[in-house]
Amino acid sequence: MAPEETAAARAGTLQPNDVTVMSPSWAWAAGGVVSTADDLMTWIEAFVGGDLLDDADQQLWWDSIRIQHTLPAR
Repeated sequence: MAPEETAAARAGTLQPNDVTVMSPSWAWAAGGVVSTADDLMTWIEAFVGGDLLDDADQQLWWDSIRIQHTLPAR
């Protein structure tokens, strides 16, 4: 990122770069999604809130998450 873009990002004034005409297919499994942070937040809230999957699939997704807590050795 150019120094002026970094400064704008830190100031909260960096404008989005419209890349909708570009194809992310060159990255193969990139997903092909062009979105905003607000769009992503809307999707995450709907996903974890149970608005995208039926109850059985939502439970299957929650059950598949395995968080491992490891403490550093003393």
